Amino acid sequence: MGSGAAITWLLGGDKKVISCCVQNMVGDVAGTICDGAKAGCSMKVSTAACAAVKAALLTISQIRVSADDGIVTETVDDTIENLGKLSREGMLETDCQIVSIMLGKQRVTSPG
Repeated sequence: MGSGAAITWLLGGDKKVISCCVQNMVGDVAGTICDGAKAGCSMKVSTAACAAVKAALLTISQIRVSADDGIVTETVDDTIENLGKLSREGMLETDCQIVSIMLGKQRVTSPG
């Protein structure tokens, strides 16, 4: 979101346009999960960088994810609050499942 905001600013966007870019980013990559994949992390960073450019370009063209879509709302503050709630509360079970899967893989591949 920070990269998208910076790109939008460099393209001449004001605070309102930058806020729309943040909402586009949330609408695009909010479902990306950290799964401890190491090399996969660099792929996720690449995906986020591409999403930042795409969100900035769409925003400058006055295209924004609708407030009717997913966790995006009319205001950037409420959208970020929803993203925080999703990360804080909604991902608890996902984190447990990821750890369980990773530990299961270690049992299968460890010698002895």
